[in-house]
Amino acid sequence: MAAFAVALCTASEPAPPRQAFFGDLHIHTMYSMDAFVWNLFATPDDAYRFAKGEAVVHRDGRALRLRGPRLDF
Repeated sequence: MAAFAVALCTASEPAPPRQAFFGDLHIHTMYSMDAFVWNLFATPDDAYRFAKGEAVVHRDGRALRLRGPRLDF
C-alpha cells in the first residue's frame, strides 16, 4: 500500500483540475414531463441560478431562494 501511495505522489502527469458543479435535483423546469400540467415556466438557467443560491420567481409570483448553494452533482 505504501508503494502505491508513493507512486501516486511522484507521477509526472499533473492532477486534473477540480470543478464544482451546482445543481438541485428538486426543481422542475419547462422541460420536465409535468411542466404542461403544472404550468411551469422555469428554464434550466433559472434552475442553475436557484442551485447557486439566487432567488427565482415561482409561478404564483413568490420569490424562492435556498439558504445556500447546493452541490447535488
